Parts: sequence; C-alpha cells; structure tokens
Amino acid sequence: MKKTILFALMLLMSASVATAQKSKKTKGKAKAKSAVSGPKALASADNMSVNYVKNDLFLTLASKDTVDLRRNGLSDPTDVALKSINCGGSKLYLVTWTEKKKQGDAKSKLEDITQKHTMIVDVDSKTKVLANIESANHITEKVYLSSDKYVSETQEKVRREGFECALQPDGTVVLKNKSTQTKLVYDAGSKKFVAKK
Repeated sequence: MKKTILFALMLLMSASVATAQKSKKTKGKAKAKSAVSGPKALASADNMSVNYVKNDLFLTLASKDTVDLRRNGLSDPTDVALKSINCGGSKLYLVTWTEKKKQGDAKSKLEDITQKHTMIVDVDSKTKVLANIESANHITEKVYLSSDKYVSETQEKVRREGFECALQPDGTVVLKNKSTQTKLVYDAGSKKFVAKK
C-alpha cells in the first residue's frame, strides 16, 4: 500500500513539473512573436512613409521600393519629418530626424549627445543626393582641484561637429558652422548638390 501511495505521489509531482515547463515554453513563444513586429511608420507624405524597424530607418516609396536612410544609429529617431521640396526644378524629398543619447554618469562625466540628421532623396533614381549630420555634445564633468580629491567643481562645455543645414525657400541649401558657410544648388543633370559660385 505504501508503495502504491508513493508511486502515485511521484506521478502527480512529475505531471505538475511537466505542465509548468510546458506553460513556460508557450509563454516564451508568445513573447517572441510579439517582439517581432512590422515596420513602424514615423512620418508620411505623398503616399510615401519613413519607417523604422530593428534599428534601421528607411523611406518606403509609393511603389513599395525602399531607400535606406540609416543603419544602427545613435538611438531611436525622434521628431521625424518628411516633405516634398523643389530644388532646381526637380521634386525631391526632405527627411529630417533627431537622435539623442546620454552616456556616462552624473557623478564623474556625463555626455548628452544630440544629432540632427538631414537627408534629401531623389525618388526617381532612389538615391540620397544630400546627407548631413549636425552633432552637439553637452559635457558635464566633475573636476577635482586638489590632489586629495576633496575640492571639486563642475565644468560644462559644448562640442559641436558637422554643419548646420538650412533649406532656403528658393531650393538652395546652406551649410554653415562657426567659421564657414557654403551655399549648395541642385544640378538636375548630375543629380547632385554643387557649391554655388
């Protein structure tokens, strides 16, 4: 009798363990399916959209073709905008977005990086005719004034890289930084932006 009761308890315990393992497997499968989602549309214009999936940003055209805008960026894109523009008599599309990232810690050195991306795409040839990244890095650092690290002060500085990009109403693009300014016009023949003389 004792052997029968012991055998029944062992069967009951093994059945409950098998059921628990099976439920864990089904939960894992459900999570995997929900994590793999389709592209997320961030902006749209003229039957086209800027989509984001798996750290890739791309422009989906009306013909369902795509133009790759960015792979493995600094962070998820924000403030995404898409609009049609007229440059040199050609219809092009302006795509802009911002990426932000913080790295380090507030106790020693914290960097707050902001990148503004500007891309102009020729939809007919499916190419990027202008790509610009303007970066600003706001650094907050704790600097020790004595060798025993008793006295300290917080210093802040901003490091800028790249060019500020501005589209003018006449279709020209102005790239400028602290020391230079360049005006670019679109040459429809070569499908490129060239410096205006």
